[in-house]
Amino acid sequence: MVIESFETLLQRAARGDILPAMRELLRIQDKEGKLVPLVPKPAQLHYFNNRTESDIVLKAAQLGFTTWVQGEFFIEAMVNPGMEVIYTAQRVDSAKRLFEITTRMYHAIPEGIRPPNVSDSTQKLAMDFGGGQVSTIEIGTAGSSSFGRGRPVHRYLATEVGFYEREEVLTMDGIIARIPFGGRRVEESTANGQEGTFHDNWQSAINGTSDLTPHFYAWWWDPGYSIPRDNDAHTELMKRPIDEEEEWLMRNKQLNIEQIAWRRWEARKHRNMD
Repeated sequence: MVIESFETLLQRAARGDILPAMRELLRIQDKEGKLVPLVPKPAQLHYFNNRTESDIVLKAAQLGFTTWVQGEFFIEAMVNPGMEVIYTAQRVDSAKRLFEITTRMYHAIPEGIRPPNVSDSTQKLAMDFGGGQVSTIEIGTAGSSSFGRGRPVHRYLATEVGFYEREEVLTMDGIIARIPFGGRRVEESTANGQEGTFHDNWQSAINGTSDLTPHFYAWWWDPGYSIPRDNDAHTELMKRPIDEEEEWLMRNKQLNIEQIAWRRWEARKHRNMD
């Protein structure tokens, strides 16, 4: 197998082929706290192959979509001087985590090919390419009415939009209005009832009455949501026969018995929390 140089990976990324650079250059922190390569999970890769300029993603929790889109936008900003990238979160702590992910990606890049960061802000990364060309990735809360105003926004990620209040939606709308032709935006969220802006945007997307392309990813897209047959917990969980709902999931969603065991474990966990 031929191993490409970092320079070749970045050249490919500059031509639009960003996936190899994402796999080889980006690092994330896994659930055990270890620094690992950003290798796409099935749902992430499916989304990557079907993404458009305007996407809305309804997802299960902890599928890694926010981190994945951050990785896409990070590589694009790194190979396209002058790119402006904006992320909005609903809460300050969520915005802080987004910035930590971005800075972790930045510092994992080998110093010889990494543009210097000329920002001392705790919410903005500014990669300086020289000659006045700077790509920025800025993270803030949607509750700040002035955030993201005053300049074009080439890439925009709005996270957990289903939980945005009215003023936060207005901030999001103001940022969207500044996306030029050829830019990209992603609105993503876990479900939060059948009302609100995200619900309305989702319904418009699936009905084909907006420019947003809908993407839905349930928990079973993650292969980690399963309990192996050789695990004692699996034996205990599967003592009860398959019920009608589980049979439907196995038949129509191709769930296997390991996933059904995980689903039962998850349901039992939440019952115990009541």
